[in-house]
Amino acid sequence: MNKALENSLMRLLAMGNLIEPLARLQGEIRFVNEFKFEDQNIKISDEKAIKGLMIELKIKDRKDLIKWQRINLLATDALTLSEYAQFRYKRRCIIDKLLEGNGEALFLRYKDRLDRVLYSLIRVSDEDLAHHIYYSIESNEIEFGDASVKYSEGPESKTQGIIGPCDLSVPHPDISSRLRNASPKQLFKPFAIEKWFAILRLEYRFDSEFNESTKLTLGSMLLSSKVRKLSSEIYKEAIDQFADK
Repeated sequence: MNKALENSLMRLLAMGNLIEPLARLQGEIRFVNEFKFEDQNIKISDEKAIKGLMIELKIKDRKDLIKWQRINLLATDALTLSEYAQFRYKRRCIIDKLLEGNGEALFLRYKDRLDRVLYSLIRVSDEDLAHHIYYSIESNEIEFGDASVKYSEGPESKTQGIIGPCDLSVPHPDISSRLRNASPKQLFKPFAIEKWFAILRLEYRFDSEFNESTKLTLGSMLLSSKVRKLSSEIYKEAIDQFADK
């Protein structure tokens, strides 16, 4: 890549705040490539690696694989596809190693970040109005969504009060604490939250399970923590090089 094109690409990445995500990816690639197992015999055939990649990415058949290759610029290079499949296989082996013996404990620790909730919210600044709205909803005089559009002073009024799905680390702690043990369609009485009086209802809960998909998510979180220092060094190097030009 010539210098002019490299500088132009770096400026585009900087404008899109993409240098840091790129550094994280580079850090992970370097970490995976340099990782040493006690048992060095972890490589499998390219065919099995590609089948494993298809399962991981939920690619159903070869036709969809070709489409995925084209989108991800791997369409014409079988060797590159095999290398990428082998990289993903090694990454999954590393994740299994990181989770060894403590996967379920980590699942319970991070369950709030794995579960998803869909909820409805109304926020008003007047306490008496909040109680009036609450009792109107409870007695079915008005639908929650209609009440949010009419009364809510927050941005949720634009979506009929609906927020999510999101994990329980996203909402305000006072909201999360109520949603954590709530039942679907449970309506909460008005409560103070910062400058507002809020009315809350859980619409739906998507409970996570300790399965292969969850293990991959947990492992990816652990892997990210392992490569954080390396990624920071790569990011600093990129910024320093770009600043000097």
